[in-house]
Amino acid sequence: MRILTVHASKGLQAPIVYLPDTTRVPRDAERLLAGADGEARLWLPRADDANEAARRWRAEARERALEEQNRLLYVAMTRAEDRLYVGGWVGAKKPDRGCWYERIAAGLRASSEAEVFPENPQPRGRALPRAFDFTTLLGEEGWAGDGYELTNPGQIEMPEQAELPLEAMARLEPWMRQPAPTEPDPPAPLAPSQPLPDEAVASPRAFSPLAPADSRRWQRGRLLHELLRHLPALAVGERARAARRFLAQPAHGLTDEEVSLWVDEVLAVTEAPDHAALFAEGSRAEVPLIGTVRTRRGTFTVSGQVDRLAVFEHEVLIVDYKTNRPPPASAPDVALAYRRQLALYRTLLAGIYPGRTVRAFLLWTAAPLLMEIDAETLEKSMPYASAS
Repeated sequence: MRILTVHASKGLQAPIVYLPDTTRVPRDAERLLAGADGEARLWLPRADDANEAARRWRAEARERALEEQNRLLYVAMTRAEDRLYVGGWVGAKKPDRGCWYERIAAGLRASSEAEVFPENPQPRGRALPRAFDFTTLLGEEGWAGDGYELTNPGQIEMPEQAELPLEAMARLEPWMRQPAPTEPDPPAPLAPSQPLPDEAVASPRAFSPLAPADSRRWQRGRLLHELLRHLPALAVGERARAARRFLAQPAHGLTDEEVSLWVDEVLAVTEAPDHAALFAEGSRAEVPLIGTVRTRRGTFTVSGQVDRLAVFEHEVLIVDYKTNRPPPASAPDVALAYRRQLALYRTLLAGIYPGRTVRAFLLWTAAPLLMEIDAETLEKSMPYASAS
């Protein structure tokens, strides 16, 4: 069972709906009157204080209230799916003029007296007089009296639809009678910097416990990566000032000495002549890369991000920044996780730029040292064949 107000029942239906209180209309006791524009206001303490404008505003307010009352009556009467019971209660005071009960009764009375045309393809329901007696069911609290009952068969006669002839039957292709092929399993994902599950590899070299403590090691890596990402887009003469302004922000909590050291470190990377090709016009930072690598061990989905990518007519350069670990002596000594990452990126880019040589580098910012990982080392870093 569900009991709702008219306002709360908008958009809801129920098999049986009761309208129990339909004998009253909204009281005209509003003291704050509004004009037709909705902006002007007038406070009217007593009806005797009203002038012509106030009386006009009050009549307009009463008209709007009656319009809203009629709209809510439509909402209330259209919530019923099967049956609608309209009731009301009165005591010593008679029902208000224009109340819902009066309006519904007038409508049913007019329906009972209306002429019926049986030949109408969609006959309307007609209200018929009926004597109601609820004393048997409810006892002394019951009620008996005359009313109207509006019935409707609830059926809509649809005209017969003639079947349209087809000029010719369409011929089905043979493949339409064959079952659809089974979809292949999606490739397994493979993180570029992670080994395969059955590979036992050494982790990257850690800092020596004898090295000076550096509590800002990880913050340094994040901030230097941000600078290496954005500084190459600025003119050479603006980079030092921009780097200092960025690192000197109070949120970073760096000392003046740390700001100077880190600015020097990042400029040593971006301004070094040996690094010019990586930061040349047309190169891009943090380039997303995704694709599939087909190997002897299966096909893998690889998704990653290249720190720096430079594409030229005959070759493609990729570089990955390393800021938080001391550089090894040679490319074969680099941790497999780092070599595997560059090897996968190189394989994917070789398919994107066929006919161009893809070269991979690690840029150790603390040195700074730009270390190329040669093609032979990269091939050995992948325990499977190159992508096709």
